[in-house]
Amino acid sequence: MYRYAIATFIGTFFSLTSHALQVTIAAQADSSINPTISGTSNLPDGTALMITVTRSQIGFEGSGKTQVYGGKFQAGPFGPTTGFTPGLYKLEVMMPIPSVQSNNVRDVIGQKGEKLTGALVKQSEFREKYVAYTTSFKIAGQVDAKRDVAKRRFDEDNRRFAFCTDGCRIQAGGTSYSFQACMNACMKP
Repeated sequence: MYRYAIATFIGTFFSLTSHALQVTIAAQADSSINPTISGTSNLPDGTALMITVTRSQIGFEGSGKTQVYGGKFQAGPFGPTTGFTPGLYKLEVMMPIPSVQSNNVRDVIGQKGEKLTGALVKQSEFREKYVAYTTSFKIAGQVDAKRDVAKRRFDEDNRRFAFCTDGCRIQAGGTSYSFQACMNACMKP
C-alpha cells in the first residue's frame, strides 16, 4: 500500500511538471530611428503579446500588439514620425493574462497560466499568471538634453493640436460654432 501511494505521488508529480512551460523570451530593436522590435519565444503559436517602448527624457511611450508564430514575433516600427532622438530606451514584451488569449493558447499555458514557469512569469491581481520581459536598446548618436526637452515639447504640442482639432471638429459639426475660436481657446497655454 505504501509503495502504491509513493508511486502514485511520483507519477502525479511528473505528469504535472512534464506539461510545464519554462517561458523564454528575447527581443531586440533594429538600428533605425524608428525601430522595429523582433524577438523569439517558446510561447505557443498565436500567443498575443504587447510590446512597449518608453523613454522618459522625451516623454515617449508607444506600444503595439503582435503574436508569436513559429517561435518568433515582430512589431513596429515605433516612434514619432521624426524618429527617436539618440539615447537609451526601455523595451518591454508582455504576454497579457490567459483570459485574453485564445483557447488554443490556453490549452498549452493553462486556463489561468498555471503551466507557465520561470523568472519571467508574474502573478496578476486576478490570480492569473502573465509574462513580462524587460530590456533596453540604444539609438546611436550624441545624447543632447536640450534637444530632448525640445523634442518633448514639440511632441506634446502636436498631441495637444490633434486633441484640440478633434474636439473642435466635434463641437463645430453642423452648427455656426466657430472652429477657429475653439482652436484658439484650446491651444492657449
